[in-house]
Amino acid sequence: LLPVVYALTQSGGLGVGIVLGAMVGFFALGLVVVDLLGGLLVRWFAHLSGRRAATPEHLVAARLVSDEPKRFWRRVSGLAMASFTAAVCGSGVALMQLGLDAAEDEPGSMGTSDINLFHDLFTGVLLVMGIAIVLIAVSAVINQVADIYDRTDTFSDLYAAGADPQLLHRALVRAVMAPAIWVSLLAGGLGLMLVLPLAGAALVFKPATFLTILLTLVIGIVIIRCGLQLTKPILRSVATAGRARD
Repeated sequence: LLPVVYALTQSGGLGVGIVLGAMVGFFALGLVVVDLLGGLLVRWFAHLSGRRAATPEHLVAARLVSDEPKRFWRRVSGLAMASFTAAVCGSGVALMQLGLDAAEDEPGSMGTSDINLFHDLFTGVLLVMGIAIVLIAVSAVINQVADIYDRTDTFSDLYAAGADPQLLHRALVRAVMAPAIWVSLLAGGLGLMLVLPLAGAALVFKPATFLTILLTLVIGIVIIRCGLQLTKPILRSVATAGRARD
């Protein structure tokens, strides 16, 4: 939030405390909206996927999500929150790029302290996004392992009914990845809508903003997909350790 706060205080003459308080309030409100809309979007995805399922793994995936949509929302909520945060951080990156470009074009227009401030803000943005990515990685693996063990009876029943572990894995991947992509895009869009009236279109629509969101999405999706791949042996052991096939 600090880069956007800096831009507002420099352009509007508002106090740092007022702007920072408003930004924190808007940011918290945005996270609440993302949480509410994300859960609804996961429910909608399960309903739509169930009606259009054309393959066994699609049908199993839709049923897994529709049974407990809140559980699957928790599995992708970390990426959604990171995408929302990336929209704010992306505006900060655009602001820093704008300031550093101005300093290069007019060497005397910005003092050393201001340049150091921009570098410090950039370090802060990298730190925030790094922490968000680490949290995505940790929560993805933990939630996926916990969900597999919580659904031991479900996977055992499906295996006993004739579903092989490979099909179950594909269904689980679809049940997680498809909502993750759509919910993350929604969260990133809401983040841009939040920052737009505060920082202005000049910062929000810069390529650096969208690049930050895109990188966060790609890295987060890759992490979640790798987590699913790591839990594949666990899914196989859980499914095959229960009932024998008919």
